[in-house]
Amino acid sequence: MFAVVLLAAGCQSPPSGAASAEGGVAAAPTPMAAKPSEVSTQAYANFAYAVLLHARSDRLLGQARGLTLTERPPTAAERREFHRQATELWNEAVLHYQRTLVFDTKSVAACNQLAEGYFDRGDTERGIYWLERAVTRDNDDFMLAYHLGLRCERARRPADAVKAYARAEQARTDDDKRRLLPLVLLKLGSLYETLERFDDAVGAYERFLKLKREPDEVYENNTALIELLDNRAPVHRKLGEVYARLGRHRQAAEAFQEAYRLQPGMHRGLLKLAAAYSDAGDYVRAEATCKEYIEKQPNRLDGMALLIEIYRKTGRLDRAVASAEAFLKEKPFLYQLHYLLGNLHEEMGDMEKAVSAYERIVSDRKQFLPAYLKLVDIEAKRGRLAKALAVLCRGLSVSPEDERLYVELDRRIVEAAKEADAATRFRLAVDQADHDFAFYYVLGRLAQESKKADEAVSAYREVIRLSPDFVHGYVRLASVYIGERKPAEAVKVLKTASEREPSNILVWRFLAEAQFAADDLTGAVDSMKRVVYLNPSSTANTLFLLGLMNRAGKTDEAERFLEQSLEKHPEEAERWTGMLAQFHIDHTQKLDRAVELLKDALKEHPESRELTATLGEAYLKQRDYPQAVRALRRAVEIEPEHIGTRIYLALALERDNKLAEAERELRELVKTDSKSDALLIELGRFLVRTKRSPVEGVALIQQTVARNPHEPSNRLALGGVYLHLKRYPDAVDVFTKLLEENPDDVLARYQLAIAYDEMDRFDDAERELRRILREDPTDAPAANALGYMYAVHNVKLDEAQKLVEVALKDEPDNGAYLDSMGWVLYRKGDLPGALEYLKKAIAQEPDAVIAEHLGDVYTRLGQKDLALERYEQAVKIDPENDAAAKKVKLLKDGKDPLVDGK
Repeated sequence: MFAVVLLAAGCQSPPSGAASAEGGVAAAPTPMAAKPSEVSTQAYANFAYAVLLHARSDRLLGQARGLTLTERPPTAAERREFHRQATELWNEAVLHYQRTLVFDTKSVAACNQLAEGYFDRGDTERGIYWLERAVTRDNDDFMLAYHLGLRCERARRPADAVKAYARAEQARTDDDKRRLLPLVLLKLGSLYETLERFDDAVGAYERFLKLKREPDEVYENNTALIELLDNRAPVHRKLGEVYARLGRHRQAAEAFQEAYRLQPGMHRGLLKLAAAYSDAGDYVRAEATCKEYIEKQPNRLDGMALLIEIYRKTGRLDRAVASAEAFLKEKPFLYQLHYLLGNLHEEMGDMEKAVSAYERIVSDRKQFLPAYLKLVDIEAKRGRLAKALAVLCRGLSVSPEDERLYVELDRRIVEAAKEADAATRFRLAVDQADHDFAFYYVLGRLAQESKKADEAVSAYREVIRLSPDFVHGYVRLASVYIGERKPAEAVKVLKTASEREPSNILVWRFLAEAQFAADDLTGAVDSMKRVVYLNPSSTANTLFLLGLMNRAGKTDEAERFLEQSLEKHPEEAERWTGMLAQFHIDHTQKLDRAVELLKDALKEHPESRELTATLGEAYLKQRDYPQAVRALRRAVEIEPEHIGTRIYLALALERDNKLAEAERELRELVKTDSKSDALLIELGRFLVRTKRSPVEGVALIQQTVARNPHEPSNRLALGGVYLHLKRYPDAVDVFTKLLEENPDDVLARYQLAIAYDEMDRFDDAERELRRILREDPTDAPAANALGYMYAVHNVKLDEAQKLVEVALKDEPDNGAYLDSMGWVLYRKGDLPGALEYLKKAIAQEPDAVIAEHLGDVYTRLGQKDLALERYEQAVKIDPENDAAAKKVKLLKDGKDPLVDGK
């Protein structure tokens, strides 16, 4: 009954227009209560014209969908033309509805018409957006809020549906509210359960139970609802279930008892009552009630299982086992009872009988995963890892879609692979008849974990042969190829998988990463477009797509994509505005546009920490530090616990030369979590780079190393501050020891090379960078560092140019990489080329070294005024840049800084 009533509630839908997917052509929309006396003449004129266009568009959509009665159905070409005309008319109607809102900002009718129009055209998100706007303008209108709740429910947005129904409950009372309020309360209760807000669910159900029964005619003869209001037993049962989930078992028992009193023919109510008594610790009542249920329902497993559980809870294990065994003689195929019997034997310490009970389920290949996991655990504890894997193998055969099996396999495979003959043991543990796709999948996992790539490839290929639709096999095979630096092979495998399962986001995402590794940026962009199409709500996937577009040189396309997404999804304006603004910030372009976007969005979302913090970041990029500080302080007010925002605030204060305030902010952060290595390191770096207390800064980072000596990031931070303080031997010592423990730590090797270069140990620096590039020829930081080092030493300039090109291919807007290319070209005598790159570099990153490089180029070009300007800029950015200061003096003295300064 409860479900029937909720279903009936779902049928209470808002009126649909001609484009509704639910039915035929509805009447044209009418201007809802819009009169010239209530709104301005211009608002009414625009609204009336919009309604006319809207109605014409609906009629054309009806014709396009064949919903209108005509002598013959329209041809495909006619349908397309109807659709085109309908779209044009709708877009024009939208424009006039929006103009209505310009002249009459409180027009509920315009918002409602926009909502219905979008709903009829299948654009649920925009429909909800405009319906929300309508409700905001009249939050006391019951039907508006109720319809919003229905729409949000259909769109699977339970939190928004709850807000709408709660608003409907509080709206002014009218005939609609009297008729539908019971449904609203039931829906609220159900949605609160979905959201696991059980206290709120209790409140909603209790308000329903207290609701005054209206005459039948008020409910328009809704039979299901009237029956429920006359006998509220189903709601009492619901209330009992929620109390049980809250752990309030005595109240649950009272609710189930009342439900059974009102509806004694509902025997399952006795079972719920018995379970509530048991959970409340009233085992005498629980046993008696459970036996009464078994008398009424003698063949039900659930009653017997509960009785056995009551015996177990009361320490009568022998009786529990005897009852289970007796029941299984009559019903030998009740696998849940076999599982319960296995649990009892485990509790009694009889592991052989427990294994026998679980194996009954596993040997019959039943889809009852807990038995497989129990058996795996027992076999693993016995040290029989191959047998444990064999059980998992059978589980995968039975339930290949159950992710819990893969989690368990990942956990067990690491331990099993430590045995030298793990694969042989596993083969012997699996019957020949079970050598199916799952057997080869586990065999492949063993080989992959043991770093036997050829064996893994062979096993996964057999998986694919035996089960062509088993996507995990393709993904695993591709992962082996990626590990073996064969991305092109991985791409082939994943393309096949995507054809098999075109809606699998994981496959498309992995394919994009493989294509990127294979240097197929265009393919990677196309694959990520598919990912974003399949899941447009994932910000992480969208950002990855934008990154790929940027690397593929499609920056303009990326910007257009963001602009169009913002325009298409006004209901997600906060998210898309944030990404578009961040895009402009990351590319140091259109920063004014970013600020404008963020300010406009904050008018609608003034409490958005993310938008406010992004605005602060935009001001930082503009070097408007006071504004950045103000914005970031506001972001911290909105969400004081957000550590990233507070670190950004400290940076803004530092850039604004408010070092004491920046230090205070960081020290307050450290107080909030004194055990956080990351926060101590952040404070330490600040104290070193600002020279406020280098000794304390180093000591703080040393403290993190002493506390977690095996954490590489702590030691990298320590080596980094040694580099900053020009304590190069200490830095070399830190990085060398780190590499002795972990030779694959690329960042440590890179930093070691930098330290060697600063110590004029050119050969050692070159050796370390070349080692990184041998492992990964596309490593951008290493390629840039080696190319720049060659330029500084004026050697191997052709190779230097190629190396920096590798880095720029990865990050074409990176200021450091642009500077390197400019300096390489300067060394090669290409002054116009050098000037072009260095101008781009200084625009991306106002750095003292880049400014000095620009000064040198202008000096060589004979443009001494521009050279002096850049040298002075370098000194302003870094007052300790003695080389730039010397060049300023030489230029002012009429000398050539590149000749007389040597």
